Amino acid sequence: MTEKKSSDDSSRTRALNRALRSFGTSLEHIPNLHQFSEALEKATSEALFLRKAAIHMAPDSSNGIAADHFKSGSIVFPLQGREKVHGAMEIRTSAENGAYSPEDLRLIASLTTFCAALLEHALNYSDQNRNLAILQYILDQLPLPVLACDENGRILIVNTRSATFLNLAKSRPGSLPLEMLPHLLKASDRNGAHDFSFFFTWTRQLVKANVSPCPEVPGRDKVYCLTMIDLTPERERVRQGLEREAFRCRWLEKPLTRVILENSNDPASLMEWLPLLRERLGNEERAGPWQIDSLALSFPETRKKEAMNDLRGWLSRGKTNGITIGVSEMDPGADRPESIAESPPDEVCPLHEFLRPAVLLHDDHPDVNDALEYVLSDHYRVRKSHRLETTLRLLQEESFDVFFTEMSLRENLSGVELAKEAEALNPGINLFLTGTSAELSPGITEQFKRPPTAIRKPFDIPALKKKLYTCLLASGTPPPLSADRDSDPGLS
Repeated sequence: MTEKKSSDDSSRTRALNRALRSFGTSLEHIPNLHQFSEALEKATSEALFLRKAAIHMAPDSSNGIAADHFKSGSIVFPLQGREKVHGAMEIRTSAENGAYSPEDLRLIASLTTFCAALLEHALNYSDQNRNLAILQYILDQLPLPVLACDENGRILIVNTRSATFLNLAKSRPGSLPLEMLPHLLKASDRNGAHDFSFFFTWTRQLVKANVSPCPEVPGRDKVYCLTMIDLTPERERVRQGLEREAFRCRWLEKPLTRVILENSNDPASLMEWLPLLRERLGNEERAGPWQIDSLALSFPETRKKEAMNDLRGWLSRGKTNGITIGVSEMDPGADRPESIAESPPDEVCPLHEFLRPAVLLHDDHPDVNDALEYVLSDHYRVRKSHRLETTLRLLQEESFDVFFTEMSLRENLSGVELAKEAEALNPGINLFLTGTSAELSPGITEQFKRPPTAIRKPFDIPALKKKLYTCLLASGTPPPLSADRDSDPGLS
């Protein structure tokens, strides 16, 4: 009797193992709910003590399970999910007397619970696929390329425009072809940034990508949403507008100035200036993206000197870190006006240096110019000359906020006459006359629209700096942006 029972237990164990292997095999049919249900029936029937197992799915759990699905003498267990009953399992014994032992019932209940859990997973899988298909359809209706990726740049979902734009396969898109993206995402997390933008080029296209983190799910990797904007049409519009203005100015024999603002460290912050610049220039074609990290501005019928005056007034209160400015001027008689679009800038300098008040020094003695340049160059943009013709040329070609000249010059013009010439060429300029006196006679000051300031030699450096700073404030000229209060009493 004991041997027979042991043999029966061994047979049950082998049968149960076969059933469990069949359960594992059935998982490959999860995408097809009908095939999956049949596989579960087959797996349950692998137990030798069961003659047949049948699963009947409820057409609607709210209606319950129809009684006519099952025959008398069978045992039925509900397939209970988390929120509803998915169906029922009917089992008939293979024993001749049709009876179930307590062990049979416990085993059948365990198998039924296992089947119910697998069905729950299969139904959830079907719901997820359906929801994913709905999300994909919604994304495909958007007019912009949109995708979602993880922090390593691996794409999770992509809409049709993104797949076409980046030449990706929608079914298995892989990773974004942007090496810098994982570094940007991790840097934004370290800095506590949420939304940010970056720029890249793709098959000769200039693209702006806006990145936003998706709501986090505990225990899951972070997901980011990328929206891409093709700036190539806007860039071409600016380029074509510049060429049209160049031909027009050449026809009118007028000058044209082109300005390139570049920030390779943070192009997104540079683009924040675009609305202001377009408003001031009065035409969207005169300001726009130029390269991945630069903006182009055009000033038709404007010489470089006047364009720089305007630009300094517009940008004097903006953030200048890392930005450089390049300036080119097209001569009214240029043979190839369109070359202004491709030619390198005539001069390039950091923007913060360009925005400093410009000072021109003129003295017969170069050593005096050198000494003043050493004192002022930390906070001012200084040019110097000891030759009259060079000074007059600089006054004609460039814009200055301050002009220093000696009262008694050894050349044809006196210091007063040279200062009057500077005021005529640069209206509003702050004039400083150096000499042996700290005061100017009324006969001299009456010759100017704005009276010059006398500076006595040898120079009292703190007093000179203070007078210079005070004159700039009184004239409405923006003071130096990077000021050292300890070294410049005029800024205290």
